[in-house]
Amino acid sequence: MTIISEDCFVANLEKAMQDNPIAFADNFWGELEDEQPVIANGFGAIVVALAQLANSRNDEDSQEGIEYVILAACGILYKSLNAQREADEMKEVWG
Repeated sequence: MTIISEDCFVANLEKAMQDNPIAFADNFWGELEDEQPVIANGFGAIVVALAQLANSRNDEDSQEGIEYVILAACGILYKSLNAQREADEMKEVWG
């Protein structure tokens, strides 16, 4: 299993917050749908369910905002895993 270093995670977190977090979530979602459609379908269902649980006001705008926050968190984790895996592979090849 890939172990994400703190530096890798922080770099991805900073990248997500440097750009517009909603744009980051949208871009991540598009990439995930293209690269991992099965995971995208599962994440999509989880994101909606969690957002519905968290949306105590049953407000449509709140629902969408909560979905973006959850999706951005998933994106940071997913991108961190990929970046760390790539770094580990390069380290193995180049020593």
